[in-house]
Amino acid sequence: MFSFFLERKKLFSFGVACAIALALFSACVPDEGTEIGVLTGYWKSSYGDGFEITGNTFIQYDDADKNISFAGEIVNNPDLQADSGSITLKITDSGTWSKTVECYIVVKWRGLSSSGVEQATASNYPSDLAPGKPIQEEAETLYTEENGYFGTFGVYQKQ
Repeated sequence: MFSFFLERKKLFSFGVACAIALALFSACVPDEGTEIGVLTGYWKSSYGDGFEITGNTFIQYDDADKNISFAGEIVNNPDLQADSGSITLKITDSGTWSKTVECYIVVKWRGLSSSGVEQATASNYPSDLAPGKPIQEEAETLYTEENGYFGTFGVYQKQ
């Protein structure tokens, strides 16, 4: 009879340990309202323009038909899951925005979620439409919010 109580006590202790482990694990899961976004994929605004990140390629589109505004190779190492950040591009396609091929520009994002993000390309309209700089570090130093190059961000939804 003593062994019955000993086994019951072990079973109870095991159950308590499992409950504590489950509570600790559950505390590590983010709330449903704080879903983590990833900037890769295709994003489109309510105006039809958009952008797409696949691998190390960034493409900005003029419209829903995906006419290319400009495209480039991502040359920095951005955290595409961060709430905000910067992408430095080496332009590979000047597109309709007449960016300079083989030069560097900066794209910024903020407010990333699983369904939406704000994004902007360096531009200090009308004085400098930021066609690109020949040296990566020069582009990253010049194309900043502090220097007036990111006054307007567009709102995009994940497609």
